[in-house]
Amino acid sequence: MPTRVTWMIPVLNGMPYFPLTLASIEAQTFKDFRVIIWDNGSTDGTIEEARRWIPSRIPGRVVTDRPLPLGLARAAMVAECDTEFGALIYADDVNLPERLARQMAFMQDNPDVAVLGSQLRKIDSAGNDLGQLVDYPLSHELIVQEMLRSNPIGQPAVLLRCAAVLAAGNYRDFSPTHVEDYDLWLRMAAMNFRLANLPETLVQYRIHSSSTTQKSINAKRLDAEMLRRLQQAAPELFGCSGETIKRLREKRHPIAAIPLMKIARHLRIARKVKANPWRSSTFCRAASEMIGPYDLLSRIAVWIARRPHG
Repeated sequence: MPTRVTWMIPVLNGMPYFPLTLASIEAQTFKDFRVIIWDNGSTDGTIEEARRWIPSRIPGRVVTDRPLPLGLARAAMVAECDTEFGALIYADDVNLPERLARQMAFMQDNPDVAVLGSQLRKIDSAGNDLGQLVDYPLSHELIVQEMLRSNPIGQPAVLLRCAAVLAAGNYRDFSPTHVEDYDLWLRMAAMNFRLANLPETLVQYRIHSSSTTQKSINAKRLDAEMLRRLQQAAPELFGCSGETIKRLREKRHPIAAIPLMKIARHLRIARKVKANPWRSSTFCRAASEMIGPYDLLSRIAVWIARRPHG
């Protein structure tokens, strides 16, 4: 029987946290997997550490001769993956032992889902618990609505169907901002691949100053690149122009309720969302964040939409 899952781990100078990540993979209760570690030029002992684990303790291989930018490294691993599923994790995060078992059970019961995440728990550099990162929405419809304001799937907790990712065009590189995951989820949603999150917390997400995501946040580059990705996806996914999305996100639309109503209608008709998005707290929260300070009509519209009905 062929192996079902490949862990795909791009890494650049992953010490001292990398051994904890590998130990959390070794400890998985679901054992039908192997690992690809794609090193992108480490000089801190990461390669030597990887070879202490692979293949003697964990089946797989270590790629050291093709360093790439992060997005392209992810794309290369998906392209070379010959298993049905790919599991993502950062080289400084920690999986709970039942992560793969929970995710594989869900994917087997929901063959229409192409990307599955979970909730994340923040830890600091010493492994201390910092609390829940964010409450990620669970259903595809709410995930798409949340994309209007943020990235609704935590990449370190993702299990994906490799064929679906390839059909959507695979990962692209956006160094140094590393929004390749948000870009991919937008494109997959626009192609009607379904996305989901589990309600359980299955990954401990490490917060420290040297992480690639934290560097992008500190440099204030992340939001700008995410907006560009959203603008590109807007016509297909939300039925509006990229310029309209930009004006909404920058709170510059004179009556935001007008394009927001068009977006809600597009989600119901083109995206086949059964429930009215205006009855969703996720959509209303995103809408509220796109209304300018003097746009009273739109604020009233959102207030009416958020009132209890029935």
